[in-house]
Amino acid sequence: MKIRKAETADLATLLAFEQEIITAERPFDPTLKESYFHYYDIQALIQAENAEVLVAEINGELAGSGYAQIREAIDYVKYTQFAYLGFMYVKPDYR
Repeated sequence: MKIRKAETADLATLLAFEQEIITAERPFDPTLKESYFHYYDIQALIQAENAEVLVAEINGELAGSGYAQIREAIDYVKYTQFAYLGFMYVKPDYR
């Protein structure tokens, strides 16, 4: 397995991963629309300076994804920034 930075060329697969995440979460959140929508602006995350989108690649196939984004902390915590983790997905065959 190779872990690498996501690239624009990975976008179609990453968008499919996002829809799999939404499908998995929909039964647990009745407020989610039944229609097609996006949680993330994946292209913007790939290009952002405060985020890193990573993919797991096995034999040239994308098997998983995730990102870390530096965000500003709320005023009452000790730290001024934190890393938010999201877009965690692993294809079923690789779980």
